[in-house]
Amino acid sequence: MGTLSEYEARTFQLFLNGERLWSWPNGTIQLGQSFPDLAIVNRLVRNGLLDQHYLPTEHGRSALQSWLKARESRGLPLPSPLPSLAQ
Repeated sequence: MGTLSEYEARTFQLFLNGERLWSWPNGTIQLGQSFPDLAIVNRLVRNGLLDQHYLPTEHGRSALQSWLKARESRGLPLPSPLPSLAQ
């Protein structure tokens, strides 16, 4: 996978922060307090950032660290709250 988009990085951060996907009877999917784009979640799984149980992988942690470093090097503010990148 190339560089993460901001939406992919923010969605991945929710998983790192321990949020889980929930499915409502009406078909709505919820991640924590947000309603993610399922195409983004599926892309994170397909690209190996999340495993089949929607848990962050080492590859995902590395991709997020790269995204954060690139953002910092361009002088852009870091999103908050930042997740813990440790397992």
